[in-house]
Amino acid sequence: IVAARSRAMKTVAVDPRHEGAWNNLGIVLDDLKKYDEAVAAYRKVIALNPKHPLAHINLGLLFEKENDPDRAIREFEKACALLPQNPDAHFNIANVYYNIGLYDEAERKYKKTLDLKPGSIPVKHFLMAAQAQMANQEKTFDKARALYESILEDKPGEPIFYNNFGSLLEKMGDYPGALGAYKEATRLDPSYAISYFNLGYICDRMMNARRAIGY
Repeated sequence: IVAARSRAMKTVAVDPRHEGAWNNLGIVLDDLKKYDEAVAAYRKVIALNPKHPLAHINLGLLFEKENDPDRAIREFEKACALLPQNPDAHFNIANVYYNIGLYDEAERKYKKTLDLKPGSIPVKHFLMAAQAQMANQEKTFDKARALYESILEDKPGEPIFYNNFGSLLEKMGDYPGALGAYKEATRLDPSYAISYFNLGYICDRMMNARRAIGY
């Protein structure tokens, strides 16, 4: 990464108008967690070429990482305007909406993504998950459960599906089922902190204090 940063910096020093080098520098700085510098590099790309979709996408991903959904959505929308037929541009926006709980907006964008990328199993899963979360909010728990069970039949690799399914089962009073779902989320991603919190909470609800403390 350090070598890649050095190469990109040398290139922009020689040619300050080299859009690709500035974008590559932003990616390297992002990987190094130098987010303010990465933002500045991506902004430089956009200043040179406001119609550079990749810079808008990279900037949106960085803002999403920094928990700034409003700015992330703005950048992704700009990318969508430049690449209206690119499914990934719409998928990025859908994911932000999903993560902040705007499931109706997420559903709309996932459907658009699926129109552009028919047959995509990951997009289908996220669309169904957004619909399940809306059913959860509407207290139609059986519908939400059926949607999640359909997703999990495919054994997806995303821990968020298992975690959210666990939350649903917990709400329905199925504590053993919730426990199993949370465990699967942590198996898929041992760093998935929210599932450890949920494991501790559900163990406490199941009157197992020792196991709760362990999580």
